[in-house]
Amino acid sequence: MAALSRFAPSFALIIACGWGAFTANAEPFIKNQSTIQGIVVTETPAGMMGKATDIIVTFSPRDTKPAHFERKVGEEMSTSLSEAVRAVQVDYPDWDGTQVRVSFGDKYSQKDGGSAGTAYAVCLISMLDGFDIDPDYAMTGDITVDRRVRQIAGVAAKIKGATVDGAKVVGIPAENLDALSDLVLIDSLQPLLDTQVFTLETLEQSVELARADRPEDLAKAIALFDDFRETVGPGGAKAIRKPGYEQMLAEIVELAPHHASADMLLKSLRNEGPKKLSVTGSLVEVLERGRPAMAVLQTVKPGSATKEQRRIMREAKSQVGRMRSMTHPEVREFRAAMESYLASGSRLVHAKSINKSQYDRFVRASEQLVDEYNALSSDPKTIQALLRESQ
Repeated sequence: MAALSRFAPSFALIIACGWGAFTANAEPFIKNQSTIQGIVVTETPAGMMGKATDIIVTFSPRDTKPAHFERKVGEEMSTSLSEAVRAVQVDYPDWDGTQVRVSFGDKYSQKDGGSAGTAYAVCLISMLDGFDIDPDYAMTGDITVDRRVRQIAGVAAKIKGATVDGAKVVGIPAENLDALSDLVLIDSLQPLLDTQVFTLETLEQSVELARADRPEDLAKAIALFDDFRETVGPGGAKAIRKPGYEQMLAEIVELAPHHASADMLLKSLRNEGPKKLSVTGSLVEVLERGRPAMAVLQTVKPGSATKEQRRIMREAKSQVGRMRSMTHPEVREFRAAMESYLASGSRLVHAKSINKSQYDRFVRASEQLVDEYNALSSDPKTIQALLRESQ
């Protein structure tokens, strides 16, 4: 059961950084303060939602403490900043890791999670090297001292949040590519057109994508994708199947193979797009679609359901049923058990009175749902998939 809890998205940030230029001298940083536009992801009754917030980084020349936060944060967030500093020190050993403070515009809510780690490192390098960061860029991803961008949770919600916040380019860990595939299966191809999503494997790659003065091929790929979106026009995802579009996307992918938006659109045109949700995506979607009806079943008595409660039951059963073709094989039995549970529960909600046969069917469906959930929580193959996709 504990393994399944790992798929739940934790508090996380997508950072959109804007910095001035720097010149190296005896002191590593010459700008006293920079404000970073971030996006936090929190769980709400309507699901995971993105929200903009400020992250404020201050250079404190008299501060001898290691880089730290102004206010108390969770252990994971503290670790991510420490790892980011150590990753940067691989190429900048003369910087002792001090004189950096991080605070937040939203000063009072609790904060934790490691998904801002790579963004911290990129921003530190921008201060040390003297390059500007594209203010329209947003990124997410943990970092380790070997300078690898590591997977995080809640990527789909973060992409949506970054898009709402106006980010034109978004970087996500390459290990989280399945989350983008899930987003496409659930929301169609439109998210791929709403912003340019790139996958990131290393800190060096992250720096290249974040820079305002990007390498020539990368800058050209981004410009070509903007041209592609303008050519597609208001028709959006429904209008991409026209002559010439495949060639445009292929050119973008050749220039920037990690341009995930262009690559997935190209694969869709070639009928090579994703067909099944990931393990995590399947499990989260089944639970999210069934949760409103489960809440009704915990409170309503037979024959006393309101019109709205009956609608909730019908809609939940329908939504879980529509997942049949896209559910990952490892979660297929759990989805079927949820559908049966909702069907028997719906009959109870609509019944004016309950007979023993109806009640027994509901009890069996409830037990089967619990059994399938427990099976997922104890299957090594499924546990590894969950850990791989959603740490």
